Amino acid sequence: MARNRSTVLIAVGVAVFVLGTSMAFLLVHNNKKSSSKVNTTASQTQLPAHTNLAAAAATTPAATVDIPDGMEAVAVQLTFVPGVAGYVHNGDNVNIYGVFKSDQPAGGPKVPAVKLALSNVKVLSVTSPAPGAENGAATYLLALTPPQAEQIMYLQSFQSLYMSLTRKGAPAASTPGHNIGNAL
Repeated sequence: MARNRSTVLIAVGVAVFVLGTSMAFLLVHNNKKSSSKVNTTASQTQLPAHTNLAAAAATTPAATVDIPDGMEAVAVQLTFVPGVAGYVHNGDNVNIYGVFKSDQPAGGPKVPAVKLALSNVKVLSVTSPAPGAENGAATYLLALTPPQAEQIMYLQSFQSLYMSLTRKGAPAASTPGHNIGNAL
């Protein structure tokens, strides 16, 4: 009798497990189907000026971008803090700094250094990372001349970049750069 009861309890347990697993699978499967039918045009909205990107939903790139004459649109990807913590928006101007590491190739600076690379760069578009994105980096589409594009591509590929937000109408800035010899 005890053996029959334990067999029945095991059978009921297996049935509940199979039923629960099946229901969970169906719920997950139905959620995936419904989420794949989301209208993507609704996510292409422009954020109002000075909206913190960290608090805003992920944005998608604008369908068209107005590139000024003589300029190119160059995409740069920066993590949260070097990208001005989500405060840069379409139409803003930024200063871009090159951060040179200590392990430079022959002929490069031997000590770490920071130098203002470009001043008053026009931001054409900002795309925030998708929620849960691995690197959490926003993409900034910048209006650059071909020589500036080369400079930024070099810094992005072999060094690192940092941006600062500039005031509208501010004059172009220039700095001597800083390293261990003149940082203080």
